[in-house]
Amino acid sequence: MYCKPFVFIVFLLLLVPSVDAATCTVRNSACPFGESCIFSMFSETNAHISECGMAYTYNVCCTTDLFPLDCHVNTTGTCQTNEGGVISLFNITNSHAELYNLGNYNNNLCCPTLAGWDSYDCHFNTTITCDASETAVVTMYNYTNSHVGNLSDYNNILCCKTKDETPPTAIVTYPPQVPSISISFDVTCTDTGGSGGCNKTIINTTYGNCTVLGAGGTCTIAFPPSSCIYNLNTVFDVNATDLAGNSNYTANYGSFDVKLADLCDCCTPPAECFSSCIECICSSSGDKPFVGFNADNNQIIELGKTEKIYVKIKNPTPTKKSVPLYIGSFDAVKNWMWFEGHKYDTRRNITMTIDAHTEKVVVVNVIGGKTGDYSISIGPDSDYANRYDEINIRVVSKKDGSFFSSTPGLGILSLLLIVFAGAFLR
Repeated sequence: MYCKPFVFIVFLLLLVPSVDAATCTVRNSACPFGESCIFSMFSETNAHISECGMAYTYNVCCTTDLFPLDCHVNTTGTCQTNEGGVISLFNITNSHAELYNLGNYNNNLCCPTLAGWDSYDCHFNTTITCDASETAVVTMYNYTNSHVGNLSDYNNILCCKTKDETPPTAIVTYPPQVPSISISFDVTCTDTGGSGGCNKTIINTTYGNCTVLGAGGTCTIAFPPSSCIYNLNTVFDVNATDLAGNSNYTANYGSFDVKLADLCDCCTPPAECFSSCIECICSSSGDKPFVGFNADNNQIIELGKTEKIYVKIKNPTPTKKSVPLYIGSFDAVKNWMWFEGHKYDTRRNITMTIDAHTEKVVVVNVIGGKTGDYSISIGPDSDYANRYDEINIRVVSKKDGSFFSSTPGLGILSLLLIVFAGAFLR
């Protein structure tokens, strides 16, 4: 009773249909349904051959999973599109044979190919066996000027398989302009050949290459770090291959522009940034640092005293900035002011470094040297036209709470003190 399950399993296995590789058989009859006629033979062994149905009753019949239709002899020497050569004949009938395309015979045996395939790869094998991907068709006495026979007649065997000769097609999309950091390519690869699809697509540039496997994806080429590359009209090539080894190489497929990335110097040529050039530094913000007087400051200075005026500097950009500052005036008050901490050195021009998205306050000291109304400006340099901001101040003899109060003249002692201070600060 222990044998019953075993018998049942064997019975089930017999019901499963088998998947066989393509086969070829010499038959003394017409080829049955499911097989195609390749050529005819005078006998099974040591035979001359002819085109199917021309003279002989022995036919080489191969299953349609390799040869879907009957083959024919083409006397022009070239098989047509969607056909592949198997062997060549000296005559259409009563002929010797040779391997296809050796060039000795002009009558080629052409066989229609399976859908998606372009040709046949048929070759001479002296090991009496074909590779697993190939089908044994007949045996031959020699590779040219030869008789043929069934698969047990000679030691030299004719092995055939389908052949894909159609290269794949790759479509590459990319940004036409990139900063000098990296560039990414999107690849879609299509293969209409029968070999099974795309293998890989390689994109070559002067900065290196990148590879996308299979039917598509994205690859990125990184530029040399911190190099601030600037290169317009950078040409690249594309090479796509399929699983059969077919290659589709396109030289000068396209081009892109590389411009200076953020943090690159844009004051020396080439000066074109990918984004914007701000204070000699490329920045994607597009905003310059803001510099201005604090409007809430008291702009009245009492005669002979020193007041502090505040300047606000704000950096809205995503990069660190160096901001030059120059405090000036067309009036005599320019001799009575200095930046905090710089009374005895740079006095009226300094450079501030501001981190990204931060702000600082700079203090300007001003002495009330003489009563009157004055104008003070702050800018990047001594050119008054380039000023960031400007305020008006009034020096009064005594503060009384009003912005514009009357201002009596100076006493002799006060005047001497101010003249002395002004001469010292020049």
